[in-house]
Amino acid sequence: MKKLLKAPERTILEGPYKKNGYEFVKVLEKDTNKKYSMPSHRYLWEKHYDIKIPRYHEIHHKDGNKTNNDISNLQMMSKSAHKKLHKEYKSKKRLRKKIIKVNREIARRNGFHGRAK
Repeated sequence: MKKLLKAPERTILEGPYKKNGYEFVKVLEKDTNKKYSMPSHRYLWEKHYDIKIPRYHEIHHKDGNKTNNDISNLQMMSKSAHKKLHKEYKSKKRLRKKIIKVNREIARRNGFHGRAK
C-alpha cells in the first residue's frame, strides 16, 4: 500500500459557488502559490483528515445530496467502488420508476384515477 501524503495547506479565496450541482471554492495553495478551483467536499475532506486524496479515489456524499458537505456525510472510496455504488443506485431507481408506472397502469385499468390520501 502506498504511503498517504499530507494534504497541501490551502486558503479559500472565493466561494463557495455552484457548478454542475456541486459547491466549489477557489483556493490558494500556500507552498506553490497556485490558485485554482476545487470541489468544496474534496477541500473539506482533505482539510479535516490532513491527507491528500490519493489518485483514483473520490469523495462520496453518503446521503446523495451533492451540497451536504458535512464531514460525517463524506466518505473516501476508490473510483471503481464509487462508480459501482452509483450504478447500483441508478439501477434501483430505474426499477422503482418501473414499479410505479406499472402500479399506475393497473390502477388506471381498474378505474382508479386519483391519488390515495
